[in-house]
Amino acid sequence: EYEGGGSLVTIDFIASTDYWGSPIYYYLCTSYSGEALQYGVKICWREEKACIPEITARKGEVLQLLDLLRRGAVPPSALRDIVEDWLER
Repeated sequence: EYEGGGSLVTIDFIASTDYWGSPIYYYLCTSYSGEALQYGVKICWREEKACIPEITARKGEVLQLLDLLRRGAVPPSALRDIVEDWLER
């Protein structure tokens, strides 16, 4: 499932929210790429999963993104579009 170019270090549970009667789980993915840590996100809902690794080297920004995803109850199927829009801001 991990698609990053670096070495995966950790996947940490951050939060969950209810979506159509089932919890969506949001995770912070930390990987080591070259000389720096990189941060990404993973979402799991029922049998559906999505992971976007190595979004940025700024952990605080990815934590803000995870909060936005949780507050919007974003499911795995919408993750890529939301992250692309978020990166263009």
